Amino acid sequence: MVALLLSACSREREPQPLRHTGIKIVPAGTKLARAPGAKGTIIDMPTREVRVVLVRPDGAAARAGFHAGDVIRAVAGEEVGNEEEVERLLHGNDAGKVMVEVRRDNLLETLALVGGADPGWLLLSGDTFKGFLLTRLRAHRTRRRVVSGQPFPLLHLPGFLGPDLNSRRWRGRPAAVLFFTTFSEPCYILLQALRRSCQQAGKQGRQVVCAAVDTLELFTAVKQTREFQAELEKIRIEFWPRAPLGVDLFMRAESLLGVDKAPVLFLLDEGGRVSSRLDAGELSVQRLQQAFQQLLATSGDRQGGEP
Repeated sequence: MVALLLSACSREREPQPLRHTGIKIVPAGTKLARAPGAKGTIIDMPTREVRVVLVRPDGAAARAGFHAGDVIRAVAGEEVGNEEEVERLLHGNDAGKVMVEVRRDNLLETLALVGGADPGWLLLSGDTFKGFLLTRLRAHRTRRRVVSGQPFPLLHLPGFLGPDLNSRRWRGRPAAVLFFTTFSEPCYILLQALRRSCQQAGKQGRQVVCAAVDTLELFTAVKQTREFQAELEKIRIEFWPRAPLGVDLFMRAESLLGVDKAPVLFLLDEGGRVSSRLDAGELSVQRLQQAFQQLLATSGDRQGGEP
């Protein structure tokens, strides 16, 4: 998974609003930063914090003992505060293990990570988060909304407990893509319904690409880091065990597709065009099943295969 890190200055000072936005960046451990557009969501992110947001359970970081929520303080004996420093120190030790100091529940631990290998984690820190907020505010003025009849844009996201999600690989087959959020029972019911529809199509010899994307989650990942990791693992085991599961932490679906509220279902024809879009408020199990059957009825694909 991609490693993204944040940094911010460590000197104590009064919070200053960023120009033209009203966003306040404050020193960690003393006050909270409120992210606009999240309807009251309060983000508490310490300055110069490099936080492990997600850990792939089968990755090198998990085997080394890293947990979601760990704060990386030093790598190979050197303090770190940005992505370049972590990458440099990890990949500059290809020959053996690298000692990484982390803070976990206000206790310090030292873990040994194999240098040069992909840790299989997602890291986050303040500058990246701040930059995302500014980009998101600008994107609200220009973002597009993809509807029926339009091409589905290229969407390439890291996968959770599976390969990356890449829409380019779907060409030539019809596809059903459900965008959802964690801690949402209605989304979980729809995930199960889509899974059943895909399994039934496979039994009938119909090959349909079925994928799910967790999106609109950055604030959740920052506020409830460990819970977010645990919930994704639960989803992978209970609701969506086999088909592609993408993690859209930085809300690409919002900017590329106009997905600003979940759940949203896209059904695509073999040519990669949207044949149907069902948004939150109009999407139900019955509507999902009807739209899926319509997709099969208009598809020329009758090859066998498990979705």
